[in-house]
Amino acid sequence: MKRIVIFLMLLVSTSCWAFCYFSESLLGTLREESALTLYKSCAEGMNDDVAQAKLAGIYDKGTTAVPRDVQKALYYYQLSADNGNAESQARLAQMYMELDRDRGGRRSMHEYMNAIIPMPALNGNYHDDFKGEFIHPYVLLLLANEKVANKWYYPTKVKQAPAYASNLFKNYKIDDEKKKLLMKQATAWKKRKLLEMARQILSEAEYREFSDTLYPANGQVDAFKRSQLLKAFQEKVVLKQQQDQENAKAFY
Repeated sequence: MKRIVIFLMLLVSTSCWAFCYFSESLLGTLREESALTLYKSCAEGMNDDVAQAKLAGIYDKGTTAVPRDVQKALYYYQLSADNGNAESQARLAQMYMELDRDRGGRRSMHEYMNAIIPMPALNGNYHDDFKGEFIHPYVLLLLANEKVANKWYYPTKVKQAPAYASNLFKNYKIDDEKKKLLMKQATAWKKRKLLEMARQILSEAEYREFSDTLYPANGQVDAFKRSQLLKAFQEKVVLKQQQDQENAKAFY
């Protein structure tokens, strides 16, 4: 077993993108401790959303070998959610809502977030409306429940939200003014993901044209040119995803 782990660790260090693509099936043959180490390699070394979600799930539920750790679960769910993983977005929102039900949960959530990014002290009051969170639960649910077809540029392998996400979204109580603000945050998140993907695929000149056309400084958008650029870019994204899958299959 030790030799297998060493071999797989070498694969991770040399061709991690390909390894991570097939990590779930490979890791299913390993002991939990070894699998945990390799999940971390994919989750942290290659920012793989599925590995991040798997790690989060392990810490979320806890096992005989790994004790439950809410803060680590939140951390890995957050990484996965920021990559657009719909299952992680839904579960992270659910955890936020569960922790927000009582003072102890809000304290735990605040301490977790403060450990990542220091926030102003709440003077012992933890009834505030999710102060300091990375992504508000309503935004997470909004993104998770978005149509899969609209997520073509998200850097994730999991675009379909779990069934419970729809009910959480429908039953979320929020006033209209804050809803508008959070919808703007969701739009800003999607813009960031679109431009991040564009930077990976397009040349510097192409990227400048792409970003200037979609988000012109004067605010006046050329709808036809925007549509043409988005269509061409989507074709490049799909082609890249297909090539990545073929390269991973060829590696194995």
